Amino acid sequence: MTAISGSTGRTGIVHITATELQRSRVDPAYRVHGETLGASDGVVGSGWFLRPLPTAIEAGDGKLWFATSGGIYGIDPAQRVHNRVPPPILIRALTVSGHTIEPVPRLTLPAYTTAVSFDYVALSLTAPEKVRYRYRVDSIDTDWCALTASRQALYTNLRPGNYTFHVTAATMPASGRAKVLALAFSMPAGIHTDGWFLALWWPPV
Repeated sequence: MTAISGSTGRTGIVHITATELQRSRVDPAYRVHGETLGASDGVVGSGWFLRPLPTAIEAGDGKLWFATSGGIYGIDPAQRVHNRVPPPILIRALTVSGHTIEPVPRLTLPAYTTAVSFDYVALSLTAPEKVRYRYRVDSIDTDWCALTASRQALYTNLRPGNYTFHVTAATMPASGRAKVLALAFSMPAGIHTDGWFLALWWPPV
């Protein structure tokens, strides 16, 4: 069951699920998540804030009607259709010490690398502002990161070894099963982390 807010906001019509509303009642500190129908969805204008007039009504057939400064819009909650095709995603580049590196297969980063930034983007032509990402790195993360609109992931305090960066994208509300893009990379050990160097300078007591 879903519910749509009874008024329009400056950014459009806000759609909030009944589950989200119920959770906010149980936990007043909970930050409610919703879907905004804005210009990319055909909703133009903002709600009326100067006069005490209702901006939304429910008709007898269950349809919801919203008034904005740009027009009147009707929504049938029972007939809403979402784009369930996940957007294709691309890892654009890696950045190490201010230098851009192409994300080629079996990538080896420079020795002494301790921080790397991943730049990625989902190819959405209809509503790029609704795309959310999740990512993780094997051997570092135990789970996916929380959904984020950021198109960059930064990892620091890295040690020599083999890693795989995973990233996926979905258009909110969540589209179908999204493809996960993976990039394997390795970081060689520098002289200061090689075992023979440590043994040479730190003899056993």
